[in-house]
Amino acid sequence: MKMFYQQFLAFFLMITITLLTLGMTFLGLSRSMFYQNTWDRLQDYAYAVKTQAMDIRQGKDSKVVVDKKKLVITEQMLSGRHIKIRIYTEPDKLIFPDSKKATTKISSQCWSKLKRGQSVRAKTSDSRGFFKDSNRQLTNIYEPYLDIKGNLMAVVSVGTVMNGIEENLREIKQNLLYAFFTAVVLGTIVSFVLTHYFTNRITKIQRATRQVANGDFDVQIDTYHHDELDDLAEDFNLMTRSLKESQVEIERQEQRRHELMANAAHEMRTPLTTINGLLEGMAYGALPEEDQEQCINLMRKETTRLIRLVNENLDYEKSRSGELVLVKTNFDATSAIKDVVSQLHKMAEDVGDRFIVKLPPLLNVYADKDRFIQIITNIGKNAVQFTRDGTITISGEKHGNDTMISIADTGIGMTDEEISNMWERYYKADPSRKVAKYGESGIGMAIVHQLLQLHHAKVCVDSAPGKGTTFTLLFHGEAIASDGSDQPQDDGSVVVDRCD
Repeated sequence: MKMFYQQFLAFFLMITITLLTLGMTFLGLSRSMFYQNTWDRLQDYAYAVKTQAMDIRQGKDSKVVVDKKKLVITEQMLSGRHIKIRIYTEPDKLIFPDSKKATTKISSQCWSKLKRGQSVRAKTSDSRGFFKDSNRQLTNIYEPYLDIKGNLMAVVSVGTVMNGIEENLREIKQNLLYAFFTAVVLGTIVSFVLTHYFTNRITKIQRATRQVANGDFDVQIDTYHHDELDDLAEDFNLMTRSLKESQVEIERQEQRRHELMANAAHEMRTPLTTINGLLEGMAYGALPEEDQEQCINLMRKETTRLIRLVNENLDYEKSRSGELVLVKTNFDATSAIKDVVSQLHKMAEDVGDRFIVKLPPLLNVYADKDRFIQIITNIGKNAVQFTRDGTITISGEKHGNDTMISIADTGIGMTDEEISNMWERYYKADPSRKVAKYGESGIGMAIVHQLLQLHHAKVCVDSAPGKGTTFTLLFHGEAIASDGSDQPQDDGSVVVDRCD
């Protein structure tokens, strides 16, 4: 069964059952109210009879005396309301209207209650012709008449036919029936409208889901934050936006994969081509003997370059997979950084750059020394590659247990997009700035990113096009690192794109 019919049937049954329940409840309450009002009225008549038309004659045997004239007049006055008065001295014996055996006997159970001074209300059948029309339902009130000692002397019975009550109830039933059918018709219309409204909203979500299944992630559903369906639609919109972002990221990664393969092939092809050409020249004797030593040195450099490229890729993969194990110790960062500057001095001199070192004589840092040197070297190389005829300033200081190191250059700087992408493997902000002599491959900053994560270190980057770039590194002290309470999680969030 389709959901439309399910919802429609559910709404229809709910309305119908509610109306029937309310109708039956109202009818039952009306019947109870009618009987209660009738019994209260009859009880008032019985009380009037006891106080105005009955007395007890004292003597050897006490006896009940009734004023039959008053009772006859009273009964005549009440005849228009179909009310009859009877006075019993025994369950089956009357003293009014005539002293005779009663045609309607009071049951022993009722008589026992009356002897205890309790009033009794009853519904009986007029099968013996108590009124002119037989076989009609009666309602009676039995009131005990007690002497001063509490003995039952007589019972006053006031009864009436139920035709008035039943007529009123039939009219109420008829009105309720009309109201029921009217409400059913209106309920059917309302059920149809509500069902159509809800199923239409579900259908929109279904159509949107099919569009997403077909690869369309731009679909959005209007929401008004009214109910759970709107919440579902909002979650659907969040899902489509997330899928769209994922699709864009997948496409970007696919493009980056193509670039990575092309860059890796290019980085390896150039030295391999050089080595292959030199080997062929030597094999066929095309190279002069005096140039062979120079050729061997060149092949050695290109081989070293290939080894460095392979090692960098291996280091990157090891750091990503968690295979790289750090051995952290406390050592002098000033001495290590000066060694790095010495190694990069020739590279900087070739492009007119100058290193400026502003470090205290002793700057303690807690890190893996080899990986620390690798981090500083890669950032230093990156600064040289993107700076011409400028300066690269390295400074550092202690902040409590932490060590802060800053590397600032006066190079070309970076845009926000370049900052967010520079941690990607083989990404090059400006390929024209490549310094092939020193093996720039686009993987150095990716390795820095991974090594900083392994150190639980923090880094922020402040850069603007044409104004240079500043890297600020913060290495935690041994106490904090061992405790781990102030360490960021290894989820890539340790690297901050911009300095605050």
